[in-house]
Amino acid sequence: MQLTATNGLDSAIGAPVRRLFALLILLAFHFVAAVSAAAQTNNILLLIADDLGADSFDLCNSTNTGAHLPPTPNLDKLAQRGVLFTHFYARPSCSQSRACIFTGRNSFRTGVGVAISGNTNMTPVLRPTEYTLAKAFTTNAPNFALASFGKWHLGAQTDINSPLTTGGWTNFAGYYGPMVQDYFNWTKWVNGTSSVVTDYSTSVQVNDALAFIQSQGTNLWFVWLAFNAPHAPLHKPPVDLAPDYAYLPGTQPDIAANPRPYYEAMVQALDSEIGRLLASVPTNKTDIIFLGDNGTPVNVQQPPYKVPSVPATTNGTGHGKFTMYEGGTRTPLFITGPDVVNGGRTNESLVNEVDIFQTIQELAGINVAATLPAGVIIDSHSLMPALKADVLLTNDNYLLEEQFNEHTSSDGIALRNSQFKIIHFYSHTEEMYDLSNDPYEYTNLLSGALTANAQANYNALKLHSAPYQTLANTVNTRNLLPYPMVLGLAYSNSTFVVNEQYTRLSTNGFFPNANQPGLTELALGGSNLNYNLILWRAPNLLTATGWSPVATNLVTGVTNSYLLLTNSLIMDAGATASSYFYQVTPYIP
Repeated sequence: MQLTATNGLDSAIGAPVRRLFALLILLAFHFVAAVSAAAQTNNILLLIADDLGADSFDLCNSTNTGAHLPPTPNLDKLAQRGVLFTHFYARPSCSQSRACIFTGRNSFRTGVGVAISGNTNMTPVLRPTEYTLAKAFTTNAPNFALASFGKWHLGAQTDINSPLTTGGWTNFAGYYGPMVQDYFNWTKWVNGTSSVVTDYSTSVQVNDALAFIQSQGTNLWFVWLAFNAPHAPLHKPPVDLAPDYAYLPGTQPDIAANPRPYYEAMVQALDSEIGRLLASVPTNKTDIIFLGDNGTPVNVQQPPYKVPSVPATTNGTGHGKFTMYEGGTRTPLFITGPDVVNGGRTNESLVNEVDIFQTIQELAGINVAATLPAGVIIDSHSLMPALKADVLLTNDNYLLEEQFNEHTSSDGIALRNSQFKIIHFYSHTEEMYDLSNDPYEYTNLLSGALTANAQANYNALKLHSAPYQTLANTVNTRNLLPYPMVLGLAYSNSTFVVNEQYTRLSTNGFFPNANQPGLTELALGGSNLNYNLILWRAPNLLTATGWSPVATNLVTGVTNSYLLLTNSLIMDAGATASSYFYQVTPYIP
């Protein structure tokens, strides 16, 4: 009877009670799941080697059996526990790569198209308004302690473009410029204060990172450790870090005459110090990303990546660093850690360094699409699917490379698909390569007749490049000179408004070309210089020689190589077709 009475009461009020109880159970489940998810979030360690191309890393050279490569047992062991991306592309130079990784945006969006020089008026630095990885963590993952160590190279002046201001890091120890003056005697900055350090740079950077990591206890942390090595100046490292190269005399004449062994020694020393770092890092709770920031410098490059006709003493030419050839942009990338499922894999997806931006945030549990500030455009795609399963990513079926403001004949854009690659130089010349059959880019297909398949791929690549070369009529975010800027499709009046805040005007900045012979250089350091903007028009992007000059606009009062243009108008009065592609370049009148 009591049970029956209880059942009768249950029929009257038991259902709401059961629903409330079920709701409490559900909420408790979600709370436990959330706590569990938070507990499973791991530390993140981003390691960047400077000037380490894929051709100089053992695991990326399985088919290049003739290469002499430095031993990297610690990096090899780490890579073999994770996913090695065999078609990873960085930008051709240091600053470009850092800007792309840090913002998830292509170079034409950030305006950083080359290695930043020591004067902020000389080369565009990373804008303080950029939404960076560190800023994303501060806003959306405040439980992570943040620190950056080593090379910054995104701004030259500590007060306006430092890692703490523009970067958004809460801790920084390292140096601002492209390289240390001497690995054994260099200026170190710690949160805005400088001192001279005489300990080996690579070791100091590991010491600083370890001190920060160990100070965090059980707190989550995200550390960006950007080594100088193996970037110049070439030298003989401490013997205990590079024992295989103890025989090197280490004299400047020997380094100049035989640079490659010194480069290899610096790589081995880097590997030794990374091994020391990893021995004290909780690798079972840390996702680790290792990559190179650009290709190997030509003066230490080896065949077959090194073009035989380029002398060993040449730096910045050929098919290495500062070029958009494979040797200048292919670098190692591997990711390992608890978020990698079934490690020990390679992945052949086309991967761009901008993809690191979204991947790191997802590793931290940040929903990038939901947290991206309004108006911010990124080019990044997550690599997480490839970390969780053995799948080929399709986000980057076409992969972009860029270089501008380097003031060499290598400036331009490159685009590749799974087989073919085109390079459009801003001197209005082009090259095309079949990477499946010519991976070292020895044979320019455009020097002869294209096969039907090659022609179809050429057309597809050119048409796919249009979004990267086409901008709105009002340009506020693009570096104007000397990068040819496609402003977009013409409207009825074909008038364009050009707004520019800074640029680099330097010797060798302007190049002669078939359409406008006799272009001269604008020398560095001049005052009150005058020059013309020239508006070029083309009916399509399928030919490199289709550009014609249609208008000019005199610009006056350029002082100390610094440009400020506001609402400068240039118009194609003779436009008759419904649409054209346009670009603007400078020349001295």
